[in-house]
Amino acid sequence: MVYLDATFITGRFRGCLMAATGINGGKGFFLLAVALVDSENVNNWEWFLRNSTEVVGDGRSITFLSDRHEGLLQGVPLVYPDSFHSYCYYHLKTNLPISGSDPRYTLVLDLFQEATYAPSPENHAKDIHKIRYLNCNWVDDYIETIPPESYVNAYFKGCRYGRTSSTLAEVLNNWVLVHKKMPASALLDQIRRKIMVMMADRREICANMMTPLTPEYEEKLEALQDEGLSWELLVASATVFEVFSESTHMMDLEHQTCTCQRWRVYGFPCAHALAAIRKIKHEAIDFISPYFTSDYFRKTYLHAIQPIPNYNRHVEIKEDDTINPPIVKKQPGRPPGKRILSEGEKKVKKKVHCNNCKEAGHNREGCKNPPKREMHM
Repeated sequence: MVYLDATFITGRFRGCLMAATGINGGKGFFLLAVALVDSENVNNWEWFLRNSTEVVGDGRSITFLSDRHEGLLQGVPLVYPDSFHSYCYYHLKTNLPISGSDPRYTLVLDLFQEATYAPSPENHAKDIHKIRYLNCNWVDDYIETIPPESYVNAYFKGCRYGRTSSTLAEVLNNWVLVHKKMPASALLDQIRRKIMVMMADRREICANMMTPLTPEYEEKLEALQDEGLSWELLVASATVFEVFSESTHMMDLEHQTCTCQRWRVYGFPCAHALAAIRKIKHEAIDFISPYFTSDYFRKTYLHAIQPIPNYNRHVEIKEDDTINPPIVKKQPGRPPGKRILSEGEKKVKKKVHCNNCKEAGHNREGCKNPPKREMHM
C-alpha cells in the first residue's frame, strides 16, 4: 500500500515536495520516493509516478491512497493500470457540503462514516438512505459524485489493511515541517539524514523482536484468538466452516474469505478464521501475510543509508551540468507557513457569553444590559 501526497515548500524558492510513502509491519511509515517540483499539477504527478515505478513497479497490484488531486486521478490509472486507487476518507468527510452549525451535521458525519466502513453493499445502501431521509439533498448529490468503489469497504476491490485515511502521509509532512524553509539541496539532505537515523533506530528494534509477527500484530493475533474461544464451529468441508458467534458466518480457509468481510478488508485473518484454524489444529502463521512478520520488518531496514561527508575537496563541475535555481515568482501578501485547511478542518469559533446578562456576543466588561439573576427554587 502506497500513500501519495504533496506539501508546499516555504523557503525563498517556492515549490512542492511530492512523496510516496509505504507502511511497515509496525504500522509506521517508510519513505519510498520523494521529489521537489515547482508546483502540484497533472504533469508533475505523472512525472513523479513514472519515476516511482523504479521503486514500486514490480508487477504487483498496488493500492494507492490519496486526497484525489486531479493529477493523481489521471496519473495513477495511466502509470499503474492494474492498481487500486483509494480516496482519503478524511478529506471526503471534511468536504461534505454541510455547515457545522446545521443540527444534522454530527448525524450526517456519523452516517457517512458508517457508510464508508460498511462491510456489505446492503449496509452501505441503508446508511446512504438514512442520509437521504434527513433531507440533505446537497450532501446526497455530493456523495453521488464519488464512485463507491474508491472509498467504501464493501466495494473497494484492493486491500487497504483497514486504512482509509492519509494520516500516515500527514505524519511525513510533520516530519519535515521544520526543514521546509531550506533550499532544495539542504532540504533533501536533511531528509536523507533523517531516513539514515530512522533506519538505524529500527534495526535496533528488529534485534529485540522475538516473535514470528511484529509486536503490534502479535498482540492483535492474541486478541482475535481469545475472541473466538467460546464459539461453536461446524465443519462443512476440509476448508469451509460455519461459525456461530454473535451472528453466524461462513468461513473459507482455502480462499481466505469470511462473510464478515474483515479478512478481505484488513488483510489479516478475522476471529472466525482463527477459530477455524484452531479447529483443524493448524498454525495461524501459515495463513497470515508475510508483510506482518518480524522477518519482513528486518528485511525492510536491512540496508543502511550511508553518510555523505562534506569535507573540502576539489570538484570539477561541467557547465552543462549546472542546474540553475527556479525563477522566483513573488506572490502577493505574506506567505503562509502552514497547510491550508479544508472547510471541514477549520475550527469553529465559540461564541462569547456574558457573565452579567448571560447573552451571547459580548463579555461582562462591554455589557450594557442589567444583570440577570438566577432564580432559586
